[in-house]
Amino acid sequence: MRKISLKAGLIISFVTLLVIGVCGCMFEKDKKRYPLFKESCEAYLEEKYGEDFTFAEPYDDFQPEKSSAKWYFRSAALSGNEGSDDKILVRVWFENDKVNYRDNYLAFYFGEQRLHIMNEIASEVYGECRVKSPVVKGHVLPENFNKNTSLSEYLGSDGSNLKCEIFLAPGYDDSDREEKLRALYEKFHEKNVICCANVFYTTDETVYDNYEDPSLRATKGWHSYHGQIWLHGNVNNYEKEARWI
Repeated sequence: MRKISLKAGLIISFVTLLVIGVCGCMFEKDKKRYPLFKESCEAYLEEKYGEDFTFAEPYDDFQPEKSSAKWYFRSAALSGNEGSDDKILVRVWFENDKVNYRDNYLAFYFGEQRLHIMNEIASEVYGECRVKSPVVKGHVLPENFNKNTSLSEYLGSDGSNLKCEIFLAPGYDDSDREEKLRALYEKFHEKNVICCANVFYTTDETVYDNYEDPSLRATKGWHSYHGQIWLHGNVNNYEKEARWI
C-alpha cells in the first residue's frame, strides 16, 4: 500500500477540518435564519390563532440570505367567510436581532362583516349600488392585532388599510355628486370606519354587472366620474381628504 506523506496528510486534515467548519457555520446560519422559513411562519399562525393552517405559496421569490420574507397560507376555519378562498399573508423580518411577525388574518376573519357595514353605508347615501371591499395585496396588519381584537377596533384603525369600492349604475344621476360624496365621508366618520373609498359613476353595463372583475376596468371610458375619499383616524376634514380623479 502506498504511504501518504506527512505533508499530504496535513493537507487532507486541514481540508477536512475546513469542510466541517464550513458545514457547522452553515448549520448555525440556517438555525438563525429558521424564522424566515415557511415552517416557522406556519407555527406562528397556529400559536397566535389556535387553529390549523396550510402553506399555499411564497409571496415572492424566497431568498434566505435576506433579512425578511413573506408567505401565503390558508385557514380551514375561515371556510364560508367572505374572501376565504384568498390567501393569508405572513411577513417575517429581523430587526435589531429580534424576529418580528405580522399577518393579515383578521382581514379575512372580518371580511363578511366589513363588506356588510360598507354596503349599509353606501346604500344609505346612494341607494342601489354595488360594493366591493378587497384586501390590499401585500399589506399586513398591526402587530397587536390578534384573535381578541374587536370588529370596531379593526374598522377604526388606520393600520387596517381598508378599501371600499362603490359602483353606480349607468345613468345614475350625477348632478349632486359632490353632496353625496360629502355625505358618504360623514357616514364613514359617523360609523368610525377608517378607509379609502372610491365611487365610480359607471357608463358600461358590463362593468357594472361584473363589478367584481377588475380586468374589465382596464380600458378608459367605463366611468364618467370617480370620487375618492381617504379617511384618517385623526382627521375630519372633507376638503382635505376628498377629491375627484
